[in-house]
Amino acid sequence: MPGEDVLPPGPLRTLTEAIHEIYDASGRPSLAMIEGQVRKRDRKGSRESIGMVLRGTSKTKWATLRPIVVALAEMSVPARSGEAETAKIKHLWDLVSETGAPVEQLPDQDPGDTNRVHSVFVLGGVSGETDWKDYEEPILAQFCREMGKHIADSGTDLVVCSPFPDSADFYALAGYFESPRRDGTAHMHMPRSDRVSEQFSQMLQLLGSDAADRIKVWHYPGPEVEGAEAAAQAWVLCQLMAMEEADVVVAVGGKPDKTANTILHLAAARHKPLVPFTFLEGAAARAFKRRDWTHVSPRSMSRPLPHGTRQARQ
Repeated sequence: MPGEDVLPPGPLRTLTEAIHEIYDASGRPSLAMIEGQVRKRDRKGSRESIGMVLRGTSKTKWATLRPIVVALAEMSVPARSGEAETAKIKHLWDLVSETGAPVEQLPDQDPGDTNRVHSVFVLGGVSGETDWKDYEEPILAQFCREMGKHIADSGTDLVVCSPFPDSADFYALAGYFESPRRDGTAHMHMPRSDRVSEQFSQMLQLLGSDAADRIKVWHYPGPEVEGAEAAAQAWVLCQLMAMEEADVVVAVGGKPDKTANTILHLAAARHKPLVPFTFLEGAAARAFKRRDWTHVSPRSMSRPLPHGTRQARQ
């Protein structure tokens, strides 16, 4: 639920609070799960529209809102009457309509709050494939810190998985909390593990109390047996769920024989918007080469970024 600095008191906030009450009763399912239920009733359902409803970023058409409310009602425990919930929500929606606000954006809202990209999943790390392997980690750190800060500056949520200092995740997270903007949330998807929990605690001590208050942790089952393969499977689950929750996937480097490569294949297969930075080679560069960018986005500047860090940052 957005704070009052983002969504001030008024009819739209009251409507959004009522929707969140049903959302909480349904167990706060992922956008992907809600989308699946909505599309059983309405082919137009999308994670983008569901996210906008939950954030209260604008007045939503009733034809878009109604199937979302019905889906949440039926997913609630115990199940609720979709008819009863839609009647209640329709009354509040009518009150919002009486303000005369346009459908796309309410007056006095920050235009950044209506950006259709609400969350960015960052993954990757060193690749070991460049001609300057010893410098990959400091370059990764510099680039991802700047990127994390820009993500926070835009008011967008950051989605990451790893608290370990050799990952793109950690550096993006550190940069995220260097931004003066404080209304975004960082989502950490990680397995239950003593080693991961200890590393996460150390990271919080380093990042400070502001970070601790703004990180939402999503826990998943840890490795069920000892060994590197079991650990890798646990991380794949976390990264898969993080990818599902995010609007956009950003990849930087990443070893091609590790989990990032698998996640990028899945993101492409599910038509998830993907931004692969190629200057560190690895899984991200392979993801870039697999796409026909001229066909996907004819108007984009779709070319591999050069190795120079200054140009890559631009």
